[in-house]
Amino acid sequence: MLGSLTYIVALIMDALSALLTYSMQKGSVNIHALFYTTCLMRLRQ
Repeated sequence: MLGSLTYIVALIMDALSALLTYSMQKGSVNIHALFYTTCLMRLRQ
């Protein structure tokens, strides 16, 4: 169970990284804030 959860989190982080790269090209700030918040939540666990 824990292994699959870690795998899912890794997939989500990969997706967020892709979104972050895309948003940098678009100049969007909202995705940056979302990414930053997600990182904080992950570190807090």
